[in-house]
Amino acid sequence: MTLRVTFKLSSPVCVDMYGVMFDALLLNVKLGALGVKAAKPHHHQCAAEELDALFKRDGLGLRRVSLGLFDSSELSTDFMCKRFDTSDALQYTEADKVLNTKGRYKNIKSVLTIRPAKTVSFLFAPNDADAIEKLCSEVLAVGKHGARGFGQVDSFSIESAGDAVWQSVIRPVPRRLFIGDFKSVQYRTFEPPYWDMRNAEECVVNGTFSYLV
Repeated sequence: MTLRVTFKLSSPVCVDMYGVMFDALLLNVKLGALGVKAAKPHHHQCAAEELDALFKRDGLGLRRVSLGLFDSSELSTDFMCKRFDTSDALQYTEADKVLNTKGRYKNIKSVLTIRPAKTVSFLFAPNDADAIEKLCSEVLAVGKHGARGFGQVDSFSIESAGDAVWQSVIRPVPRRLFIGDFKSVQYRTFEPPYWDMRNAEECVVNGTFSYLV
């Protein structure tokens, strides 16, 4: 059984080039009470194991969860600057430039990629649909910088989706496991934690393919 959850959004989404994975979204919910940044490695491990039990895996051993499928392909770029007291002495490098790679002024001017989507959908094959629905009800925002107002969730709905959807590349698949033709590859992670680039490898991310379902 494959289900589709659709989140109705009340503000544009801030995304990066990798998009949003459904299980990563729910992991943030489980860690929310602790604060994602404050959570320790063992918190992540326990939450990841609990999530793993909620989803089925496919013939390649990958979780049956998709990237976010937005209703808009439009993208725009903006910037976000950190506030700071201009009376403070700035940190300078030897080249007399603001040191923005570490310390107080790290990423002082960040690039934001904005998608003006009204909805985002995720496909998943559940072991425990009720538990997943409960976690979905606790999702407050989708994408990055939700605390700053991006990707705010207004409501959500869950419906049945045909299993044939897994014949399209709707999640990263390692190139070494891929069966069929593909258009391009990206160097990225395909299993949680998605932020840990030590686990990254070449993955197929778009096109159409056929593999064990």
